[in-house]
Amino acid sequence: MEEKLIRSIPLTNGLELHLLDGSKPLPGKRWLTRCIIRIDIPTDRFDPGMISGPTPTPEEVQAVLGDHVEFEVKRERNFISDSDKPSVLTGMCDMFLEITLGYVSLPNFPAKCILGKYRQVSAARDMQGRMGNMSSRQV
Repeated sequence: MEEKLIRSIPLTNGLELHLLDGSKPLPGKRWLTRCIIRIDIPTDRFDPGMISGPTPTPEEVQAVLGDHVEFEVKRERNFISDSDKPSVLTGMCDMFLEITLGYVSLPNFPAKCILGKYRQVSAARDMQGRMGNMSSRQV
């Protein structure tokens, strides 16, 4: 799937939001119309002071996640006519931005997003470790 940049929006928290068209043609002059919001977040933006409760250290975060994480959300509508695709895509993206822009612009968004990804990856690793231990016990 080829994605096309619609526009980039600098956020007040120093990040940049990329709005993309990820639509795909379907048979019969129809489209799977897809609006994508993507934000690349450097893990060095992780500030434990922006989060309440126990958090990993910035070094632990970088060891698990690497140099960056990606926040991505997609919205899709299927079987959109060729003539309606531009207005449907614009409407989807505008509504999406109206709902999401305030949240992703918050000063603590980078830390919360990074922490969420850290917990997700850590949980997956823990699960793999438990599954590995279970399979090694079986004879």
